[in-house]
Amino acid sequence: MKRIVRIAGIGIMLAAGSLVFGGPMLNRDDARVREVHLLHTEFGSTMPTTSFPVRESVVYRDLQRLVASIEQQEQSLQQAVRVWENQREQLEQQIAEITRQAMARREEDDAPAEVLQVLVWPPPPEYDIPSELQQAAATLQAVRPHEQLERIRSLQQRAAHLVEEWQPAESAAAEITQTLAVQGYLNLPIDSLDPLPYLGQVPPVFDAAAWLGGAGLPGLQLALELRRSYGKGLEFSNLPLPEDQRSLPLSPEVVRVAALHLPVGDSTFSLGRFPLHLGPGHHSLSITDAVPLDGLRFSAAYAGVQATHALGILSAEPADQDIPEVWLDDPLYGFETVNLLLVVHYLEIPLHWIRFGLGSQNLSAVPVGRILPESFLPGWGDPDSGLVNAQLVTDMTAVVSPWGEVYLQAGLQRPVEGWGSVPDTFAVLGGTRLQIRTEAADTRVGLEGGWTAADWGSFPQERALARFVQRGALGRGTRVVPLTSPYGPGAVWGGATVDVRTAEGFLFGFELDIQGTAEGADLVSSPFPADTGSRRLSAGVQTVVGWIWEDSIRVQLQPGVRFTDGNLRPYLAAGFQLTSDLY
Repeated sequence: MKRIVRIAGIGIMLAAGSLVFGGPMLNRDDARVREVHLLHTEFGSTMPTTSFPVRESVVYRDLQRLVASIEQQEQSLQQAVRVWENQREQLEQQIAEITRQAMARREEDDAPAEVLQVLVWPPPPEYDIPSELQQAAATLQAVRPHEQLERIRSLQQRAAHLVEEWQPAESAAAEITQTLAVQGYLNLPIDSLDPLPYLGQVPPVFDAAAWLGGAGLPGLQLALELRRSYGKGLEFSNLPLPEDQRSLPLSPEVVRVAALHLPVGDSTFSLGRFPLHLGPGHHSLSITDAVPLDGLRFSAAYAGVQATHALGILSAEPADQDIPEVWLDDPLYGFETVNLLLVVHYLEIPLHWIRFGLGSQNLSAVPVGRILPESFLPGWGDPDSGLVNAQLVTDMTAVVSPWGEVYLQAGLQRPVEGWGSVPDTFAVLGGTRLQIRTEAADTRVGLEGGWTAADWGSFPQERALARFVQRGALGRGTRVVPLTSPYGPGAVWGGATVDVRTAEGFLFGFELDIQGTAEGADLVSSPFPADTGSRRLSAGVQTVVGWIWEDSIRVQLQPGVRFTDGNLRPYLAAGFQLTSDLY
């Protein structure tokens, strides 16, 4: 169990911890997943899956296949080195014979000594070496495979070491880890309630995660969190202190994960509440782990091909500040009389250095007690049901060097009139990741940007509940989270991150983000079709300086500045985190 305890007072707020998937399930930020990803990139292949969480045994078997591929490449390079040496020896003999003949014609007495001196490439011109031999020697030197063989051998040793030290538990096992994380923050001006860097990321007061399972065995996963609810602004403390003698501002969303994972070969059935991230980027035009689903997920892997199917019910808390009350009173589309049903299909095909993904997501405002069979079909096979909002998403990842990869994701929304009409609602997202490892430090650089049309995720007003948005009660107000884009419709954004971790444990980071959101387009109150109008500009810069000791103690300082609505606001965050294994 991973227990995170947070204590906060005025001017003190605890850091938001990331959800940890232990045992049979790993998330995309797991250290082993990142290491396997790095090995793939350095080898020139893509990570087979971007569907997370994923079973530990699936990643482990992928690592074993990667080791086998690296060993096969090493054998091929060894053969290439032997061929290269044979060709070099033949060229040396030919060049040596020519030089001997040339020196014999000059009646040189020290010919053998000079022959040894000219066996270099390119050979000196005075020996009149034929051009074809000179070209063959230059070509041979240009394709020298020895350095590549040394790099592959180093890669093979790292991969084999990871396989050796990473042995998934074959029997049922549990792990208990406790983490204490405290972070203080200061906004300027000091009396401001603006969330600034914590916008949309209000940290929990307390969270805990536990797992029980092993390789090839069913796994039980649980994660709980206690959050303070917020109204219009972010108070200085995230503790749910009573605002008067009776009210205790707590969010009702306590269970983050409660799922049973059933393995069948390389396939996994997950039942319960779980988050799900699909896509190669930090953000996604498909479902992300920002919102948990209540339902069923089936994930299957065969010969590297990964398929994911998920069916989930989204929370439909009453949202009295979101939409006109006339919609709440509607017997068909009101929150109290419908379920929000999300169906996701996603297929990934890796082809060594390039990987392709294709998926769809359907969101239906389904009346309670009524099942629509078409809601379970992929978006391209969905009938023209007025209650179903569908999107198609495709993506690709390509390794462009031993240090980095690029990715691109594009989405197409089904026209209201049906697939027979010309679609006019699109979204695109792309970026690159660079990972450079040296003896001194590990460096990761990320660039990402995207654009969404003004109606991306939206729907006609009379069926607004079928818009791709998650609503959740947060005390006095509601939280609205876009499901299939990071910033909703009518948005353009870009960002860059740099993370450096030295061998001594020092951390250096840099984050830059720029967003332009259309004031006339949202997923709650805007008409359909929406008018983008003017854009609201927001930008921020943040640096991180810290130190980590044996992954147990983390201390960091985060100064930054944010520009929003014409105002420039500096802020400072400082904190520490202590992690210990209890069992």
